[in-house]
Amino acid sequence: MARRLRDLPIRPGLVLCSTARRTCESLEAVRAALPANAVVRHDPTLYLGGAGAILRQIRTHGGHHTAVLVIAHNPDVHELGLSLAADGDRTAMVHMRSKYPTGGLAILSAEDRTWADLGPRSLRLQAFVRPEDLEPQAHGS
Repeated sequence: MARRLRDLPIRPGLVLCSTARRTCESLEAVRAALPANAVVRHDPTLYLGGAGAILRQIRTHGGHHTAVLVIAHNPDVHELGLSLAADGDRTAMVHMRSKYPTGGLAILSAEDRTWADLGPRSLRLQAFVRPEDLEPQAHGS
């Protein structure tokens, strides 16, 4: 997933991460793919606080950042993705509706919106990357 993040044209300036051990480990696994100046906020409310808690943190801290990466938990991230996506890539929509697996990545975009404006059906699902979609890395790593 770190390689996929590195290949994306978007560069998260802000990372919102739950304080749970698993999410912190996930952040460390992808940290090298993030911009060196990315701001990381560890927030305990992202640990099963509901989709609304994640949305509040994005609205509150998104500020001037053009991209935000959220590392949190299901079912919250699944519910938030389904709530925010108005439309998007058909295959990605089918996959996200079906299941949001551990390690999944939803890439949502908005035109002419600020983070404070986010609400139901306000974004477009550009892609949905599941761990099973990634090519195996060479040498078993």
